[in-house]
Amino acid sequence: MFKKLCTPAKFYFIIATVSYILMLFQNINCNGRFHLGSYSCPQNTSVILVLNALYILLWTWILNLICSVNKNISWIIVLFPFILLFIGLGIILINGIHKESFTNITADASQATLSILPFSTKMPTST
Repeated sequence: MFKKLCTPAKFYFIIATVSYILMLFQNINCNGRFHLGSYSCPQNTSVILVLNALYILLWTWILNLICSVNKNISWIIVLFPFILLFIGLGIILINGIHKESFTNITADASQATLSILPFSTKMPTST
């Protein structure tokens, strides 16, 4: 069955299966609580894992159906979360660099100097 899937459906299935296996290992010895990263909730772990497996199979099947109509749309659906992730990281990095450059500027006018070659003089302060 895996060989009959189109490339976007295979890509999604592999990524989702890896995350499912990691989730499975994290919840091996958790009785009565479902853990995902640092979060947990008092739910039946086996029900959540079965529903997640069905969700992965359903989306793989849907992506394969969409791929038979238009492969580009299937790729957009698969890659959209990753594109949003990189756009969000870029925005965070740009805003972080922008804010950091303003926090390093000192506003104390008494320490400002005017540099004109070949000498530098102290800037006049208004007091």
